[in-house]
Amino acid sequence: MKMAKKALIFYKKSAFSIYFQDPESSFRKGKKIDSSEFLKFKSMHETHQQSLLCVERILKSFHFKTKRMARGRSFHASDYDLVVTVGGDGTFLEASHNIQSQLILGVNSDPSRSVGRFCSADIKNFAQIVEGFLYGKSKVFEYPRLEVVLPHVRTCFLNDILVCHSNPAAMSRYVITIDHQSEEQKSSGIWISTAAGSSGANQSAGGRRFPPTRRLIQYRPRELYANKATPYRLKGGVLSIEQDLMVTSMMREGVMFVDGSHMSFSFEYGVQLKIKPFKYPLRVLS
Repeated sequence: MKMAKKALIFYKKSAFSIYFQDPESSFRKGKKIDSSEFLKFKSMHETHQQSLLCVERILKSFHFKTKRMARGRSFHASDYDLVVTVGGDGTFLEASHNIQSQLILGVNSDPSRSVGRFCSADIKNFAQIVEGFLYGKSKVFEYPRLEVVLPHVRTCFLNDILVCHSNPAAMSRYVITIDHQSEEQKSSGIWISTAAGSSGANQSAGGRRFPPTRRLIQYRPRELYANKATPYRLKGGVLSIEQDLMVTSMMREGVMFVDGSHMSFSFEYGVQLKIKPFKYPLRVLS
């Protein structure tokens, strides 16, 4: 007898549940909010919950054993045949840090409001994609990832990292090294992205957009300090994923943000950050 497949449903908590249902929320302790805003949050919550219930119902109809888990917790992806994220890109990216060679499928729970570049499914096509997965007909795309190496940290990222001062109003100081060329820079920070992350902050900062399956690194300093006798040479560009890229902190209170604002690490003076290819591309079901 065939064993039932197992799926993890990794979902975000809605803003409504955080603001109005959590007993520790400031809104529960007397903070006022406009009634129209309250109704908007409630409508978003209801749409998200409907998507979450629909995803769970469809998986069970295909005889999956399911487990729900809210964002903010780590998990062992090897325990599951499929990881399904329900939310937007932030939920998808957070789940991806727990995954090596396992399959992931992103479901945009509210396409009218939520950004979901990594989410190839919504409740309209979810059943079709799951059926294709079971019969080996769905496409699987491999998105190259990059690995961050610090003295006491090793982690991968799918989208981008931001290296900057911990205070957004303060100058970011660092030395960037590409292969054997180094340059000291002062700026508002530096974005480093994969091809999959090229359509986000890197593009907004003047970078180029690439198909997410390309094996490359793109870097883009933010707002380079202009009052400099010698012009900057390393002002942004596209590198092969095999090229050496290193950033050395010249900040007492530097920080590195990984795939958004939820994961960050201190990046203090003299610490070297190395970027290298991660051995497991992310296998995305579509």
